[in-house]
Order: sequence, then C-alpha cells, then structure tokens
Amino acid sequence: MIEKFSRRTELIEEVAAAAGVTDAREKAELGARTREKKSEPKSLDALRAEWKARLTPDEKREVLAVLQGKAAKPPNDVTPRTAVDYALANAFERSSVMTDRRVVASALKRGYGKLAPKDVAGEFAGRSDLIRRRFEDRDYVTTKAVLAEEAAALAFARGGRGACAPLVRTPEPFTSERLNAEQQQAGRHVLESRDRVVLIRGKAGTGKTTLLKEAARAVEAAGKRVHVFAPTTEAARGILRRDGFDDADTVARLLADETMQSKVRGQVIWVDEAGLLGTKDTKALFDVAKKQNARVVLMGDEGQHASVPRGDAFRLLQTHAGLIAAEVRGIQRQTGDYKRAVEALSAGDVPRGFELLDRMGAIREVDGLWRHARLAGDYLDAVRAGESALVVAPTHQEGRAVTALIREYLRQDRLIGGRDRVFEQLVSYGLTEAGRTDANNYSTGDVVRFQQNAKGGFKKGERVRVLGRSEDGRVLVERKPGLTATLPLSEARHFDLYERRDLRLAAGDRVRVTSNGTTQDGRSRLLNGTLQTVAGFDRYGHVVLENGQVVARDFGHLAHGYCTTSHASQGKTVDRVLVAVGPETFAAASREQLYVSVSRGRKSATLYCEDKAELLDAVGDARRRLSATELANEPRTEAREPSRLVRLAEHIRRVARWETVRRLVQRRDKSAGRDTVAREREREAHGR
Repeated sequence: MIEKFSRRTELIEEVAAAAGVTDAREKAELGARTREKKSEPKSLDALRAEWKARLTPDEKREVLAVLQGKAAKPPNDVTPRTAVDYALANAFERSSVMTDRRVVASALKRGYGKLAPKDVAGEFAGRSDLIRRRFEDRDYVTTKAVLAEEAAALAFARGGRGACAPLVRTPEPFTSERLNAEQQQAGRHVLESRDRVVLIRGKAGTGKTTLLKEAARAVEAAGKRVHVFAPTTEAARGILRRDGFDDADTVARLLADETMQSKVRGQVIWVDEAGLLGTKDTKALFDVAKKQNARVVLMGDEGQHASVPRGDAFRLLQTHAGLIAAEVRGIQRQTGDYKRAVEALSAGDVPRGFELLDRMGAIREVDGLWRHARLAGDYLDAVRAGESALVVAPTHQEGRAVTALIREYLRQDRLIGGRDRVFEQLVSYGLTEAGRTDANNYSTGDVVRFQQNAKGGFKKGERVRVLGRSEDGRVLVERKPGLTATLPLSEARHFDLYERRDLRLAAGDRVRVTSNGTTQDGRSRLLNGTLQTVAGFDRYGHVVLENGQVVARDFGHLAHGYCTTSHASQGKTVDRVLVAVGPETFAAASREQLYVSVSRGRKSATLYCEDKAELLDAVGDARRRLSATELANEPRTEAREPSRLVRLAEHIRRVARWETVRRLVQRRDKSAGRDTVAREREREAHGR
C-alpha cells in the first residue's frame, strides 16, 4: 500500500535509473528537480474519495483492522533495560566518554513507539555501572568497564618502569649516516631504556620508518628479534613490507594467532602508527606482552587522527603512565615554506601554518563547482608530469563529486579509455556491533558478508542478500536462489552490513581495494587500502590490474582510487596532495584533518575552498576525545562562568586567528586592486 501511494518515489526512481544515479543523496536532489507544479487544490472530501478509489477491498479491511487495533503486532521484546544496554554498547564501542543526552537518545530510538521516555530516563538514571561527571557545562558518562580497561593498560605500563635490562648496552649503537642526531637520540632512548613499554612520538614525515630500520638492526645485532606490527592492513602488509619488514602484520592478527604470539616470547613488539590503536586492543596487546615476557615499543603521532575504536591509548600513556617519550620532530619529507607550514600544523599552530600555506599559493579560492574543476585540472597536470597525486576530501560525498570530474578529464585526455563497465560495489554502513544487532538497520537488497564462521552454518567469506524482515522482527536473508534463512543477529561480531551501489570502471582507472580478499584465482592477496590501475578486462568480465592480478567481477570491494578521506590517507606519501574542502564539508573538518591531509605531499599541497577565512575558522579546533580516566579524575562541578584566565586565553586565541584572517583579506584585496575598507564594507553588506 505504501508503494501504491508513493508515486513521487516511483517517478524519482524512474528518472534515477535513466540517469544512472544510485546514490541516495543524489536521488534526493532529483526529487527537488523533478517536482511538478501543484495543480488546483482539491477539497479534503475529494482527496479522500480519490485515495479510497485506489484501495482494493482487502486493503480497506486491513486499514480498518489497524484503526480498530485488531491488526497483528510484532512482539514487543524491547524493554527499558535492553534499550539502555543497546545504547551503552553502541556508544562505547568507539568512544570512551559520551554525553548522557546522546546515550538516552540512542536508547529512545531503539525503543521508538514502544517505550515511554520517562521509563528509559529512569532506567538510565538508576544504572550503577556508570560514572557520571559534569565537565565544561555538559553532563558526561562512561562505564566502569571502560575505566577498568584503561586502568589495566596504564597499570601494565607503570609497573614495567625500570623492570627490564637495556636492549643494547653499547653507549653509541648507531653508526649509520642515514640517521640525524634527533633520530639517533630517539633510537638510544629505545635501546637503553629499562621500561617494559617504550614510546616514540614522531611527527609526519620525520623519518620514523628509517629510525625503525636502524633500531631493529641494532636490537637484532644484540641477539633479540624485533617483530613489527601496525593497526591497519595497508600499513602492516603493504607499507611496512615494502619497506623491508617482510613479516610485518596487523595487531589484530597478533591478538588472534597464538602461534604468532609464541614467536614474540622474550623479544620486542614494535607497533607503528600506534596513534590508531584503541584502548581495548592496547590492553590486549599488553596482556600478550605480559604472557610472553616481551618488550613493547609504540611509535606514533597523537596529532594525527585517533583510533576508530574507543580510546586514545597512545596519548593516555604519555599523560598518565609516567613514561618519558622520545620525540622526533625534524621533518624530512618537505622543504622550505611547505616544511615550515607542516611544522606549524603539527605543533597545533593552525593560524601560522595557514598563513604559510597561503603565502606559498597553496590555498586557492574558487567558487562553487568550479572548485572541483580546478582541482581535477591540477590532478591531470600532475599525471601528465609523471608525478604521484592524491586527492583528499573530508567527506565521501565531496570525494565522489571530485572523482566524477577527474574521470571526465582523464577520459578527454585519453588516459582512461573504452566504455565503462558496471560492477557491483559494496559500501559498508559502518555500523557498530550493537548497531548490527538491530533488525531495523537492515533493508531489502543489502548484503551481509561474514568475516568468520557463525551459527546457522554461515561460513567465513559467505555473502547473503537481505530479503526483508518477518512479522516477528527476524531478518530474512537469501543464501542461494530459493534458500531462505534467518540472520543470527547475536553473531553480529562475525559479519558486516553493506549497501549495494554501481561502480563504473574503464581501462586506465585508478582503483582502491576496500576490504581484504584474494584474487580471482585465489593465489594472491588483495590488501585493504592498496591502490592499483585497471589494465583492462578479461573475456569473463573480470578486472585485470596492471600488476597482473585479476579481480573477480563480483568481488565488490573496489572503489575509485582518485580521492580518499584524510583518515584513509594517513600513512601515505605522494608527490602532490590536493585537498577539496567545500563549505558543505566544514562539519567534518578539523585541525587533525588539515594536518594529516597537508602532510601527505613531498613536493606540494594545494587546498581548494570557497572562502579562506571560513576555512580557517572550520579547521581551527582539535577534536580531542576525553578518556574515561580523565573524566573520572575530573571533580564534580556545577555549571559556572569560565575563570578570568580561561576567558583571557580564549580571547588571545580568537585574536590570533582573526589577525591571520585580517592579513589574508588584505593580501587578497591588494592583489585584486581593491581598497581594503571598501572590501570590508562589501563583506558586511553581504552579512559575512
């Protein structure tokens, strides 16, 4: 009946199919453009007569049954307790601390139409497993379990201070000319430390990998083995293995593989990109180190993006474990003003970094969609010059818009050719484990992929399509044509949920692997995050890559590789980085996003925006997450006015930022030959 009355939806779907549009947001825009002008209004009686005429006698009886309360209802299995349990699991999978309003809102959404708000609020208020504090005029909450997890990690690090013999007793273990004085000092800190856990804080582009190579060589010369790991597959099995660490692997693999754990007994566990390691995995890593009597070296940069799982463990260990971190600050990747700009951003001085970037012409103001065209043109210039280039955007939506123009430019230049072939693309919804237990998050046509064996006979690697939900709330899936099964939502940790989209590829396209897998013949690994170029297609329609690998046409985990988010770009190095930051993406912009994006390039970085002043304001603040330890140590406070010192510090920060804005406006006005005063009046007139 809903489909029968959804004539606008039917029209939009027809137009979208004709235009090749599959994205939900783009369909929403089609809805606005295809809306017809309203005809002469009809009376309510006339409308009701028209509506009733569309209904069959059976449908009329169904509507009457609903009105009289006689229709079948799914069982109400949601209680205030289960709703709050769900909200807590959903909230604290990726955050150690959350505002209480967001937790209650999540519980209410879970019980929408079934639970009274006062009952949910009462259940939440009565929970004894929560820690509540008022902090900066907001009410925050964490759980005792999250706090205990952080406390265990900190206890291991504190307890290991001075408990071990130095890895190398030679006063000067480094003789390689590849290391500068700062790197040598950091290396000596690791090799001479008596702590069980050793920290190295290194900014982007400071030569941390070179330091790792030389330190590992010195450790192994002294009789121990360094086992190298990283939080992400690309960093571990891609970047680190290319840099000579043939056995490098992911932290997740170490935590799951008891055979691998036995190999690190009495040795050194070195984790690169440790800033991406969540508290849960850090605590589990320490458990392995304790059991195997191993040393742990964590190397990372807390100024870049933090982990997706809850907890900024690398920062927490520096501030609360009493460990002294070695620091490598001398940037080697960039030179000149570019280097000085990255140094300023890495130190948190956004106005200074922004001014240096603007002075070197790296910030370009371009209106509207011309911004994407300018970026696509510069990308094409880099490709023609034989330089590696990467486009970074804060959101996937802007990334898709840029990608469409880049492909158009490359096709005009005959760098990609032939007709597009359409493949099924699986895009993860990014749900938490708790989110995947909620049947309401499943829609007909979605795809479920199992990463591990699960109850019901589901095997690792198996894919099933969602058929819909039964009357009693179960999620029905199709395993094979004609074979229907119930999805075991209690096994949500073993699978992920994907949306289906169309991916158009042609010979010459750059593609990015979005999930680990194997080639069509099963002989080679496809690593999440790696970039490849499409050489063509075989007679079966499979994708042939330039490196000789063949990807099955139904693999599903490929995406265009021209543009990425700053999170996915972390750890990459290219000649030129091009950053798209339109006003619609400012909500996703931050100090970390700007620092990570700009620091990816060796030769240059260019930012494309509509207004420099607005961009500076958007990226001025850091997105630091509060830890459970910090919240628990914060005394309970009532809402109060900020202290005079706090107000003064805020005033100085604003003055510094807007002084930079003023200089930027003056420079732009001077270059345009306009009088500054007249320009500022014009800006005021436009409400800017």
